[in-house]
Amino acid sequence: MNSIIGVELDKTKPKLNIKSFLVNKTFKWASFWGGTLLLLCCFLYMSYTQIQKHTIAQQYNLNLALESRIYDGLIFPRLSSLRKIDQFINQQEILQKQEVFAYNQSLQYSLANINVYNSLGDIVLGAEHVELESFIKAKPPLRETLYADQGNNSLHLIIPTQRSGELSGWVSTQMPLDAITALFASIDVGKHGILAIRLDNTCSDLIHYPRLLPSSEQNYPKLLDSMVSTSNSGTLKSADYYDKKNRLYNYKRIGDTALYLVTGLAVKDYLAEWIIYVYIAIGLSGAMLFLVYWFNNKLGLSVKREYTALESLKLHEIQTKLLLDSIGQPIIIVNLDGGCRYLNKAAYKLTAIAQDVVDANYTLNELFGHNATFIPSLLDNINSAKEFSAELLEYTNDHGDTFSLEIRAYPNLQEQKLLGAFISVHDISEKKAAAEKLAYMAMHDPLTGLINRWKLTEEFDKAVAKARYTKQEVVLILLDLDNFKAINDSLGHGAGDLVLVEVAKRLQQFNNESHLISRLGGDEFLLLANTQGLAQLNILLKEMLFLFNTAFVIDDYQVVITPSIGVARYPEHGTSFEEMLKAADVALYDAKDSGKNAYSFYAPHMGEEGVRKLYVQTQLRQAFEQQDLYLDYQPQFDINSRKVVGVEALLRWKHAELGQVSPAEFIPAAERSGLIIPITQWILNQTCEQAAKWEAQYNQKIVLAINCSAHHFTQGCLVSDVKSALSESGLSPELLELEVTESALLESSEKVTTIISALKELGVKFAIDDFGTGYSNMAYLKQFAADKLKIDRSFISKLDSKSDVSIVEAIITLAHNFNLIAIAEGVEMESELKTLQDNGCNQVQGFLLSKPISSDSIHSMLATQCNA
Repeated sequence: MNSIIGVELDKTKPKLNIKSFLVNKTFKWASFWGGTLLLLCCFLYMSYTQIQKHTIAQQYNLNLALESRIYDGLIFPRLSSLRKIDQFINQQEILQKQEVFAYNQSLQYSLANINVYNSLGDIVLGAEHVELESFIKAKPPLRETLYADQGNNSLHLIIPTQRSGELSGWVSTQMPLDAITALFASIDVGKHGILAIRLDNTCSDLIHYPRLLPSSEQNYPKLLDSMVSTSNSGTLKSADYYDKKNRLYNYKRIGDTALYLVTGLAVKDYLAEWIIYVYIAIGLSGAMLFLVYWFNNKLGLSVKREYTALESLKLHEIQTKLLLDSIGQPIIIVNLDGGCRYLNKAAYKLTAIAQDVVDANYTLNELFGHNATFIPSLLDNINSAKEFSAELLEYTNDHGDTFSLEIRAYPNLQEQKLLGAFISVHDISEKKAAAEKLAYMAMHDPLTGLINRWKLTEEFDKAVAKARYTKQEVVLILLDLDNFKAINDSLGHGAGDLVLVEVAKRLQQFNNESHLISRLGGDEFLLLANTQGLAQLNILLKEMLFLFNTAFVIDDYQVVITPSIGVARYPEHGTSFEEMLKAADVALYDAKDSGKNAYSFYAPHMGEEGVRKLYVQTQLRQAFEQQDLYLDYQPQFDINSRKVVGVEALLRWKHAELGQVSPAEFIPAAERSGLIIPITQWILNQTCEQAAKWEAQYNQKIVLAINCSAHHFTQGCLVSDVKSALSESGLSPELLELEVTESALLESSEKVTTIISALKELGVKFAIDDFGTGYSNMAYLKQFAADKLKIDRSFISKLDSKSDVSIVEAIITLAHNFNLIAIAEGVEMESELKTLQDNGCNQVQGFLLSKPISSDSIHSMLATQCNA
């Protein structure tokens, strides 16, 4: 074999000069076409001469026939009659013009058609004809003569008479030419042919059919005129002077008269069919030339492909080897019995065999060694011309390197002959590693390395099945980090991710044969635990809480994180993973509502509370859209004069089924649904309009207090909403007071500071609500430029306690030190009012002085106060 692909190369053939070969072939084809064209031209010429001869013969026969009919049928009878009359007249003595005879029945001619002239040319018998008489006198004819009367379209036959050898007169008869014209009209001489009668002494036509011009203007070639005057018949091919058409003329004397018959057949008429043949011949010649060119071109391409195929095949061998060597994938070419005929560079590198060691006797068994269990199947497929594929889990080469391989074989067919197979070897080590990594990623959290929800779902099913035999309890523990959003907002999401990683590391200690920890997403972690009894479960939960007692160190910051934990137990709280997770989630939010940093077990009533929350949220939206919400106003009093100095707008909702719904229930629902912003906008518009009316009617500076949600600071457009409400109502900005909780200030302090600064520029006042229940950071008092501190009801209701009195006294002192107004809310007893008054509190509100009332009641209260 000279080829790695199994094709025998014939290297003994001489190299062909393609250009010389094509030139020779072209010359041969051109010679063939030229010879054929020459034969065709000869044939056309022969047919042309044949048609020419046939036309001349046909034209000659036509002249004979016409001469016979004209002379024998028309002229000769008249000449015979004239000769008889001549003989008769010669027997009479004609001395004067008189009737010599009356009638001669044997001649059958009337005297009207015969004229008799005496020797002087005077008419003595017949109808007088001046022109004819003048002709005879001017040039007395001495023999039989023809005179053409063009005006009467007739021909006069004149015979001289003699007596005693001397001229005694003339006899003539008239012959109309209409009969000859009618005869010509019945003859077909083609579209452009002509028929004519002419006199030899005039060189002009007596009759010309068809009549193209007046007879005196008919012109023929001069050569024809000379030939007619010198011979009785002949043929001439020439162009007519009148219409310039080439015609074949044939002329013949009519009898022994001076008349000549001329027939002219147009060349284009009698050669019409031949011309068609010429066009056909030209078309066939062109087609033949095209076919010669096409066949020669095809032949040239075919020969060029044939002779260049061998050259390209030689190059193909080199290029194939280079191509196979350039491929990074190992390629092996084998014959039908598994003998290796070729390995590319990648195959040598994979097998660690020295270059050129492989020969035709080197087999696949030797190449793959103990990994060659696939070879019998491969050879069976090769001999059946089928493709083959197999995967080797491991392959170790001569250098001891181990790979995971995939073997594929494809039949090597050359001209429908099976020569062996091409074997491609795929190193799938990286592919397998990637697949294993992908499988790992599909079941693990990429940030913490913990298993994910999908993997935990599988493990939950296994744990439930196992628990039936071990009598252990299956528990789902859902853990969520409290206030994790504050870490992302303050330190960045990168720091947040580091916190999650550290939390995962601490929770990893619970990964054992009984417990399995996973990350659900965000800051939620889920523990699948197998415990024995409630006591062991409580110990586990306390250990989880204890893990968070130590602060996390992130980028030199100490971060304190607390968890909220929800617990669901199988099968008490659910029989499927989804049911258990839902129960744990409900318990988790119960733990958050209980103050966070705690754990809570799921209870059925928690689910009912969740359903109620969803119902309240849905009904609240309908109530807002149907304008079922309304406002009450809580009067605020000066603690000394007990006059109304302000009112706090309070949102109220009375539901048809639920009754009077507490703001503590529907306000969080409004915040969860995003409805809090449009509700606050509505409150601003309604209350500002009402307060503006009170200001205008009673001329009193009654401050309007409105609670603002943290959502309106972070998600809404509080500044533009306030501007719009003030502008539309006309309320003075200093009479609008916005109450903000400490938690709202904490969540987004930078953004809140910007918004408060913009509102303070408008003249709007601010009060910090529920002061003392949150962080009680005194820096807020200066940073947010507050105007009023509101002491929470939880401190007021315990003023009988010295500690609470001290707290209230401290808050009032703090407010005065910052030039703020201190106002106590929830005052319901005189003793509470007295204590607050003694400690310098400025304003109070509560049931002792007035419950929340309608706008009409506020109107009456202000009217009474104005008139007092």
